[in-house]
Amino acid sequence: MIKSGVALAVDADYRRVLPAVGRDASADCVEIPMEGRHRPGRLREEAGELGTLAETYGLDIVVDLPLSADLASPSEQVRGGSRELCQDAVEVAAAVDASKATLVPRTCALESAYDDVELRGRFVELALDLNSYADHAGVELCVAPSELLPFAEMDPLTKRDVAVCLDAVRARATGLDPDRLRDRRDAISHVHLAGLPGVEPGGDAAGLDDRTEAHVRALGHDWEGSVTFGAGDGPGPIPAELRSAHPTT
Repeated sequence: MIKSGVALAVDADYRRVLPAVGRDASADCVEIPMEGRHRPGRLREEAGELGTLAETYGLDIVVDLPLSADLASPSEQVRGGSRELCQDAVEVAAAVDASKATLVPRTCALESAYDDVELRGRFVELALDLNSYADHAGVELCVAPSELLPFAEMDPLTKRDVAVCLDAVRARATGLDPDRLRDRRDAISHVHLAGLPGVEPGGDAAGLDDRTEAHVRALGHDWEGSVTFGAGDGPGPIPAELRSAHPTT
């Protein structure tokens, strides 16, 4: 079964958006970035209200863990702080009864100064630890391929049953061939179809086109997972021109 919905913008008011999304019969879920007004501390305080709204309108919740987390940092203190930030965010995700939490591999370390293999290794180590933490909390962690950790380098995670969040815009921008997804589609649990807010490549690359849709269509008609569209602030959560982006039937 494919669940579809809308991703909120970082400054969107979920009190207004969730009812608008819920009134669309084709919407099953909302994706909430843990940034700005949706930062973990604030969502923790409003967990009851958010959870009630989602339950009232029959919507699953997906959260995006804070983009400021740098689990690959050469600094042990930064990695430790990022680990605590992500664990706290996972606890909040569980409190609002989120089914999934996406994580983008990012680092502030200069590529020219540090070895990519070491940076990826640090991220993978903490991502595996966070995956266990999330599993215990009843939340599925979904790691998004990025410049730091391309899809082709995700075996250390996927072989340990860590799910993948396919950000279709980033996949297109990094040259990921849609055909390569067919053999790995079982690892993909969530798809974000119009670029995660605040994440590279952004700008003009964030638009939907046939090449972006191809990454979703490549998953096939029998793929099971969730798809969110855009970074919406409601109403009309799934524009008509995006509905065709479902996997091929």
